[in-house]
Amino acid sequence: MQLLQLRIFRYAVVGFIAFIIDAGVLYGLTTFAGVNYLFSAASGFMLGLTTVYLLSLRFVFADLKQRTNWTFTAFLGIGLIGLGLNEGIMWFFTEKLAFYYMASKIVSVAVVFFWNYVARKKFCFEVKAANGQ
Repeated sequence: MQLLQLRIFRYAVVGFIAFIIDAGVLYGLTTFAGVNYLFSAASGFMLGLTTVYLLSLRFVFADLKQRTNWTFTAFLGIGLIGLGLNEGIMWFFTEKLAFYYMASKIVSVAVVFFWNYVARKKFCFEVKAANGQ
């Protein structure tokens, strides 16, 4: 498996773990605690973001060096843009298209996953070797 394919696979695994946390918080707060789905989505997203950050450093981008000491700040900024996308997509699909909020979350995940990977690789990490992906 080429390095880029391996890294994307690892990012997908990390993303799946974060999704379980994110969706679990969304579902639990909304269904069992009666919290508005958009607030629940933001809470879950932020816990998922922390999970992705920690696992990405150790598992996905471990062979790359951090661009600066501000990597977490960049990671957080990218995550906040992702959060905005998440909230907007969830609101649109739930309120305007009458999707079940968990179905809206699946649509959101599909979009935000690609934004996060590309932006994090570009702005948070740099390639050590000339051939690195």
